[in-house]
Amino acid sequence: MISSLSNNSELQTSHALVSAYLERAQIRILNPATIEDAVEDCRKAIEIDSKNGKAWRTLAEGLEGMGDTLGALEAVTEWARVDDFFSTKARKEMDRLNAKL
Repeated sequence: MISSLSNNSELQTSHALVSAYLERAQIRILNPATIEDAVEDCRKAIEIDSKNGKAWRTLAEGLEGMGDTLGALEAVTEWARVDDFFSTKARKEMDRLNAKL
């Protein structure tokens, strides 16, 4: 699905492509062998839509899973900035990650 969407010039910046990257990232995050691929999927989604809170949250989860607590904190900080609806939850995650540093 991702290749079909990304090969179509009209869909390369679409919400559908962002959603496809994030769905695949959430599956890849579950397996330590593919967590780096999950992080890359999140980064691709963010390149298309940098205001997508789910992309920043999923990126934070992947980075933390890779042991990059500082990177996860930066991603959660961006999540709080772009997604007012989840800003309280994001701030709790920031506190949790800060405690790990």
